Amino acid sequence: MILLLALAGAGVDAMMIMGFNVLTAAQTGNTILLAVALARGQFALGLSAAISVIAYVVGAALGEVFLVRQSGTKTSGIAATLLAEASLLGILLVLWRIAGTTPSQTMGLVLVAIAAVAMGIQSAAVRCLHNGPTTTYITGLLTSFTTGAIREFLVPGNNGRSSGDSPWKYGTVWVTYLAGAIICGLVYLFAGTMALLLPIASVLAVIALGPRRC
Repeated sequence: MILLLALAGAGVDAMMIMGFNVLTAAQTGNTILLAVALARGQFALGLSAAISVIAYVVGAALGEVFLVRQSGTKTSGIAATLLAEASLLGILLVLWRIAGTTPSQTMGLVLVAIAAVAMGIQSAAVRCLHNGPTTTYITGLLTSFTTGAIREFLVPGNNGRSSGDSPWKYGTVWVTYLAGAIICGLVYLFAGTMALLLPIASVLAVIALGPRRC
């Protein structure tokens, strides 16, 4: 499930940075983009980055609301939350298709905001799903993989599992994230916004697998 969500997060980020020069999932890099844009006086780019950060926080909050509200029901809170994400990605696809290859600045900001809200929702769902690898915080993912792998080699019998997860699990998620970004980037170059169907399909596949209740 985590690998499918990594594909979705990477695919959306790749498309948004190719289309609008801004990230919507990896908010560490997005915060730097905002800072650099402001330092250079590139306020248009800075506005996009700011919208993305704010929308991501809103998405994470909404995702947590969905999870909490569903916690006492028979329905999987994670499935309901991911369904909300998939719906937003579907709306993003439709609006982006309508806007065309060169949307107006206002429409561009709307598209960035929708994508960022969707990624925030996904991050909330992943955090609820488990405490291991994430699908947006790639710096931490690489750190956990590297330090865990070194510990596994230097401390026999430890297996690098101070956090309960094998370091190779983190490495696999990173490779999947990279592959997802490459694949969606290539599809975007040849098929445009239809590349969003790949992240949407990944999220729907996770829902079909029936994630547990939070």
